[in-house]
Amino acid sequence: MHWSVPIPAIRRSLATLRTRLMLASLISTAVVAGIGLLNLRAAYAARDAVAAARRSYERVALYTRLDHAATEFETRALAAITRQAVGADAVTPARLDLAALLGRAAAARFQTAAEEAARVRIVAEGQAVIASLSNSGAETARLDGIERAAGARGVGAEIVRLRAPQERLRRTLGAQIASGDTEVAAGTARALALNDLATSAAYVGLGGVIALWATMGVILLRRLKTGLDRLERGARAVGSGALSHRIGLTGRDELAALSAAFDAMAGELQRQQAALKAANSNLEAAVAERTGDLSRANAALSLANAALAEEDRRRRAFLAYVGHELRTPLTIIRGEAQLALRAADPCRLDPSPVLGRILEQTRDLARLVDDLFLIARAESGGLKLHRRRTDLGELTQRVAADFDALAAEGRAEIRATPSPTVEAEVDPDRVRQMMAALIDNALRHTHPGVRVEVAADLWEGAPRITVRDDGPGVPSAQADDLFTGFRRGDDARGQGLGLGLAVVRALAEAHGGAAGLENRPGGGACAWLRFPALQSEAAA
Repeated sequence: MHWSVPIPAIRRSLATLRTRLMLASLISTAVVAGIGLLNLRAAYAARDAVAAARRSYERVALYTRLDHAATEFETRALAAITRQAVGADAVTPARLDLAALLGRAAAARFQTAAEEAARVRIVAEGQAVIASLSNSGAETARLDGIERAAGARGVGAEIVRLRAPQERLRRTLGAQIASGDTEVAAGTARALALNDLATSAAYVGLGGVIALWATMGVILLRRLKTGLDRLERGARAVGSGALSHRIGLTGRDELAALSAAFDAMAGELQRQQAALKAANSNLEAAVAERTGDLSRANAALSLANAALAEEDRRRRAFLAYVGHELRTPLTIIRGEAQLALRAADPCRLDPSPVLGRILEQTRDLARLVDDLFLIARAESGGLKLHRRRTDLGELTQRVAADFDALAAEGRAEIRATPSPTVEAEVDPDRVRQMMAALIDNALRHTHPGVRVEVAADLWEGAPRITVRDDGPGVPSAQADDLFTGFRRGDDARGQGLGLGLAVVRALAEAHGGAAGLENRPGGGACAWLRFPALQSEAAA
């Protein structure tokens, strides 16, 4: 099958920046890959050459040491045999050194068969050297006999015979050392040549890549600079609202295509802007109409809010009226009952218990009316507070001491936790009233022997008083309801309408603070009072 690509298609493909960049990247990658493969091959070859040279060097070093040790052993052994100034003790170390080197040579393994054969021959010849010169005493006696029989010439011939193994070993070692030196030199030269080749290839490849990228950079930057400048000016113009601006960049590359797409977008935006202006006028009319509807709805809502506000005002006024109107008859009842109790005839039916109960009920009613009246005034903003800077820590100590006797009657324990100075701008009498209500609530609505702890601290920068107990706690759903008037917990004991905590919350809110009740993680309940921070501390 014959494949043919039209020349115009090739030209169009080469005209695009993407193709140019791809070609530059492919050529650069090919050059770098070729250089890398060449350097890798040269590196492997150089490694093999260096490894061979190292093995040859190690073999030469072993044979050189073996040659020196054999020569030293021969010298000392012949000196001992001929009765020169060397004793048998000087021969033994040399013999042991030679034997150790022969052991290393016997354990070595070389690459070629010729090297192995030479190693075996060297080990055998070295052992022959040791065997021929080890018995220096016997050789000395034999030389003495030869000297007596044949004279000095006979002794010289015998010494030549004794040195024959050493000469053979020396010749063999010399040949191997020379061969190893030649191999080391050849391996080193080869490694250096490969290194020079890799270096030259790297320089050539680097120069080619730099030239290629420089050429492509000039071509691309010439096109990119002009195209990007015009695109930037067009984007700024359209961004400033000149939708009639056109870039008009010609060519067949990506920048020309981007310019055409940008000009088409600007034209479409221009058409949509005209349509949007037309729709905007209609929208303004619709918005004006809806605004009128909302105004009428807001007017109706304002009337409803006014009605709700009036209803709330009437509720507050009724609560204040009830509290005020009930106070007068209760005061009269209390006075009449006290008068009747004092004037009763002791000889007749004793009215004291009855009148006493009347007094007790009137006191409860009066306390209830006072609470109602206090809540009403607090909610309407008519409660007067005598504020002054007060140390809440000292105040908690005094209030806790006031309840010592009452706590002792119920086998309870009340304790004020020492704390650093915590000051607030409050009415101390009202704060004492709130703390007394919380402590009394903890003593009356928990188990006998309850432990109550009061403390003053700072919570998120605001002064706070806490009253904690180790009682059974309260249901989480009822914690907030207990601060609402006429609500009492499920386990409340005794009579009453449950206004104590409602009074506490009303007084706390009258101070600009808050009151709450929550369960402790380890058991028990924690009631808290929070007050506004002092102006200086809030500014800090």
